[in-house]
Amino acid sequence: MLLGIALYSVLKPDKAPVTGEAGREASTIGCFIFLPLLMAWWIWAFGFSAKAKRCFRIGGSAAP
Repeated sequence: MLLGIALYSVLKPDKAPVTGEAGREASTIGCFIFLPLLMAWWIWAFGFSAKAKRCFRIGGSAAP
């Protein structure tokens, strides 16, 4: 599900009115660099961090 949200947010058409070249560049940087990095960080934190591994451990307790 997170991957679907990430793909949609990167591949959706940009309909925001931009008045200058700087705004267009900022939008492109946000869409293709910042947003995928943020999504990758969220996915890692949800599934692969030490806290997540403790929480989702099978057969063990969730307490530290």
